[in-house]
Amino acid sequence: MPWKILVVDDYVDTCANLSDILTDFGHEVCTAHNARDALQRADEQRFDIVLLDLQMPGIDGVDLSRELKRPAPIAIAILNTGFADSEMEHRATRSGVSRVLRKPLDIEMLMRLIQCVAEQPMLLRRGDEVAF
Repeated sequence: MPWKILVVDDYVDTCANLSDILTDFGHEVCTAHNARDALQRADEQRFDIVLLDLQMPGIDGVDLSRELKRPAPIAIAILNTGFADSEMEHRATRSGVSRVLRKPLDIEMLMRLIQCVAEQPMLLRRGDEVAF
């Protein structure tokens, strides 16, 4: 099943490469290179999955994932980082990030993860505007 995926990374080449790969697998992909652009794209359309870099100027991927879930509480966030430690991973999961992947990104693992997390049922917290 094709998913609508937002890729957010301050490195243009990383966004372009991930976009090409995910598009080749049949997904609809948008990219953003900073938090402001990511939030604007999330205001314009709904995404099933958001793939975020951890370290970006201004706001990190964990905080951005929290902001992105406000307009779309069912979006699944996957954090991609070369700087993962247990404290950061704990902070990320508390913020609603589904998974943390380490760089360099294993594309086969990413594709399996997208399939796995996107097919899991989502439970919405009381107050979320989206119904089942």
